[in-house]
Amino acid sequence: MIERKSVSQRRGSESISIAASSANVSVTMVTVACFMTGSRQRGILLKTSSQPFIAGLITGAIAVLLGFLLGGWSQSPASAPASPRIIDALATRRLEVVDELGTVVAVFGSNKDGGSLSLKDRFGRTMVLAGAAESGGTIITNQAGTGGKSVVVGASKSGGSVAVFESSGSRVAELAGTASGGGLLEIHRPLDKGVAVRASASEAGGGLMETWSSRNQPLVRMGSSDGQQGQLTTFGPESVPLVLITSTQDQQGQIYTYDKNSQPLIALATNELGPALRIFNRTGQPVMTLESDQDGHGVLGIWKAAGEGRTLKP
Repeated sequence: MIERKSVSQRRGSESISIAASSANVSVTMVTVACFMTGSRQRGILLKTSSQPFIAGLITGAIAVLLGFLLGGWSQSPASAPASPRIIDALATRRLEVVDELGTVVAVFGSNKDGGSLSLKDRFGRTMVLAGAAESGGTIITNQAGTGGKSVVVGASKSGGSVAVFESSGSRVAELAGTASGGGLLEIHRPLDKGVAVRASASEAGGGLMETWSSRNQPLVRMGSSDGQQGQLTTFGPESVPLVLITSTQDQQGQIYTYDKNSQPLIALATNELGPALRIFNRTGQPVMTLESDQDGHGVLGIWKAAGEGRTLKP
């Protein structure tokens, strides 16, 4: 009876070793085999009734190991990162983007004229605002310190415009298109107290630059005349032109001075004989002339208000 049990045990051990080798769990089966061999050496007798229990226990352990190994192998390909899902369109009234702290840093939305975009800093303050407006698109950039406007880019009926603001929020410069089809540049005084310099295209097609007083009155105007000749005008306190420097179409230069009533006082010009000087009375009548004659000699003329007078020659 003892020998029959030993043979049965050896066959069971061999079966267990074969099953463990096929499942790559030889270490576990060697441990079981050593346990069985040690039992025989100690002369421990196993009862026939306990053999089915031990065999079932070992078979269950092997099944669990095989299931774990095969299950891990089968799940390895599925553990690869999945491809991102791509959608064709996303419809929403408002979309907010937050940073790692949950602060809203971008807002996509709409206004009464169309779409809008708001970009914010890490404190949630609006730094850039872009959107549709009644006259076209508008972009506003704000200052980080005060939160006031720094640059405004927009559109109007006459074209595009760019306005620049200083730290207190006052406008200091503006570039825009005009209704006549030209450009306009204005430089403003501090605190937006009127225009200091204005440059534009004149209706005649030439350029025009003006400086303005603190009372919004022109002081100096540089541009072109109706004959497309260069012209420089200085103004008095009441916007009255007092000095005019211009050129003529026959390439002659002229200088005029005026009183506060716009009456000419002095005229200095050139002609084909040379320079000529005219002095006027308060009513605008010439009373003295100084010029050269055809022979190159100087001629001095003295005249009455009625036009009578005489000339002096050397």
